[in-house]
Amino acid sequence: MAQTQKVSLPDGSDTWTVLDRDYAVVQPVEEWLRVACACSPNTVKAYSRGLALWWHYLEETGVN
Repeated sequence: MAQTQKVSLPDGSDTWTVLDRDYAVVQPVEEWLRVACACSPNTVKAYSRGLALWWHYLEETGVN
């Protein structure tokens, strides 16, 4: 099951990412969050939660 993970950056700030069922970073989600979401940390957290649910759905249904 995909899940969100808080990440502490070297500059002291925090961000969020999505991990797949093998606890690996989901690269398409990571790239989208990095490029498309220059937002507040709370917004990134909310988006990553929604994307984790979506990734879980894709994993369970076998859709690429």
